[in-house]
Amino acid sequence: MGVVRERFPPKLSDKGSELIFRFRCALPVMTLVIRDYRPTDRAAVIGCLDAMHEAMVPLDPWRRVVRQPSHGKLFVREVLQRVRQDRGFILVAQVDGETAGIAVAWQVRFSPARRTTELPTRVGYLSDLSVLAKWRGKGIGTRLLHETEQRFRRDGCDQMSLGVFFPNQKAQQLYFRNGFTRRGMILGKRLGPPRKNWPRHTGPRRKRSS
Repeated sequence: MGVVRERFPPKLSDKGSELIFRFRCALPVMTLVIRDYRPTDRAAVIGCLDAMHEAMVPLDPWRRVVRQPSHGKLFVREVLQRVRQDRGFILVAQVDGETAGIAVAWQVRFSPARRTTELPTRVGYLSDLSVLAKWRGKGIGTRLLHETEQRFRRDGCDQMSLGVFFPNQKAQQLYFRNGFTRRGMILGKRLGPPRKNWPRHTGPRRKRSS
């Protein structure tokens, strides 16, 4: 099923703009709407975040990626806070009223020291792009990616960046097809078996008083 390249005029609402597309397929025509997040979308966003992370579990060659039941609720809380702090946004893709995917993005803050290492820039960062399994392969991820890029352009960003889990080859192919190139790499090395519990304190050790 392909996406008709005709773009319908934006449909404005009090919650932000809605971008409407249509699918051409053997079944009745379906309408894809991409719009801004609303508080009523919280449960659907949690479902998308959980599905995205769950798909990463079998891809991890180290077998360290897990998904706890509380993942989505905790993660969406952090995401909403980051979006508020850093001029971000969440786009929700719906097909005939059913949530099919999301894109979470915000602008990067540069510290004074970091500003001495690059030319002046405003960078938009795509934190998460998730399409539910039922709707994958229908161009929805590409549409979300394009709309995220357009939003950053309107906000004055001259760069867009993202991180991708290296074993996730399908995601990498999507980004390469849409003009992204490798600019850095994060390397890892296992130093021991996984811990049974999270450490209570990860900062500098306190000196014991004599």
